[in-house]
Amino acid sequence: MKICFLAHAGSIHTRYWVRYFHDKGHQVSIVTLTPGSSELGVDLYDLSTARNASHERANWHYLIQLPRLWKIVRDIRPDILNAHFLSSYGFLAALVCPHDCPLVTNLHGSDILVFPRRSKLHHLVTRFALKRADLIISVASHVTRMVSTYHIDNGPVVTMQYGVDTGRFFPPPMLKNSRPICLSNRALVLVSNIETILSAARKLQEVSSPLKIVIGGDGEQSDALKQRAAQLQIDKVVSFIGHIDHDNMPEALRSAAIYVSMSLSDGLSLSLMEAMACGVFPVVSDIPANRELIKNGVNGYLVPVGSPELLAQKLIDAWENPQLRKAAAKYNWCLIRQKGFSLGICTASAMSGITGFGTFIAGAPAVGSATAPNSGLFY
Repeated sequence: MKICFLAHAGSIHTRYWVRYFHDKGHQVSIVTLTPGSSELGVDLYDLSTARNASHERANWHYLIQLPRLWKIVRDIRPDILNAHFLSSYGFLAALVCPHDCPLVTNLHGSDILVFPRRSKLHHLVTRFALKRADLIISVASHVTRMVSTYHIDNGPVVTMQYGVDTGRFFPPPMLKNSRPICLSNRALVLVSNIETILSAARKLQEVSSPLKIVIGGDGEQSDALKQRAAQLQIDKVVSFIGHIDHDNMPEALRSAAIYVSMSLSDGLSLSLMEAMACGVFPVVSDIPANRELIKNGVNGYLVPVGSPELLAQKLIDAWENPQLRKAAAKYNWCLIRQKGFSLGICTASAMSGITGFGTFIAGAPAVGSATAPNSGLFY
């Protein structure tokens, strides 16, 4: 079967989906307007330009590519068109998808939680894209509830979480004497709210905490955030290390004691789930997405958005309580494994909701089915 993805070719989410279906023997292609690589061994149609790469939040210029996109989709003649991120590729897919081709649209969080609120036009774009989809895949229950407010009844809405590859993301053999490192690996964009982390770092410095904050990521706010860090004079506490390749992410997570994210909005954060699987103690923003995973004071800390003083205190509390971190690591490892946060299972159940997709998806294994090394975790 031919599956065409309209998605960011460099996104780890896209890579997981594409690799899964490619490995199952299906003919897979990617059409992207953002730079990516063809390392997955599938047909890649790269429509990216310098303007695309430098204006990540301004998606309207994507419309210029509509004629090329329309032609490519018809040349491919896919059996399924799968668009990721409603606010960009989902909208484009709604415009170019042939009527005899099922359209599956994946919602990742901010594309429906934030984008529609910008203006009435953004709201109308969202509604149009939702109404055109034959199947909507939502990453979390609070995202699904937002979809329901649009009263769209053209197709099923399936709630699924992106899975963690537990063959790669797993805790260390024992909770070693972790270094006092807090890792943030979110993109350096406005919604990630990195500035609150920088303000908390200033508080850590003021009380001479041994904690260091490592910021691994890139994005449109990179220069501004580095300038802000210089203004706060926190260079001894904060280091910017740039983008962490996903192949190196497990080791980066396992090298830290604490995972920190102050995102203003999220679907269900894959980076948080990967940190939990690696035994890193989460200190994250108190938003609906994180409440689905974190019980405050049990397996992590939830911090109100915009509270750098409280964030600093919770980071200190987590570092000074190794027994809490050990208990949370064990709890989180069991949570990730037992709750079935596995991309393969979720993909199979979601896609089979479309008529005619059942035989296509039947028997899909879990991405996270690989067994972690038998190292006596935490015992």
